[in-house]
Amino acid sequence: MLCVLAFQYPKAGNGVRVTSIVLASVQILFGLSATGQGMPLGILWLGAAIAVIVPLSQGSAGQWFRRHQANGVPPHHR
Repeated sequence: MLCVLAFQYPKAGNGVRVTSIVLASVQILFGLSATGQGMPLGILWLGAAIAVIVPLSQGSAGQWFRRHQANGVPPHHR
């Protein structure tokens, strides 16, 4: 599901960012559960979810996702 949301990022608003953070948080719970049950791939899911949450939680990410609300025009990418 996070992969589907990632394709929406260029045209998405802040709701997609928040939804991604929530889904990655759920993925952390599943990763911890899998790791606790002795499944070595659980650590991979845990790490991937953390790698999603950390940058999306930054203030600059919030500003980027709210860019359309500020002036209605997407920023120029250089």
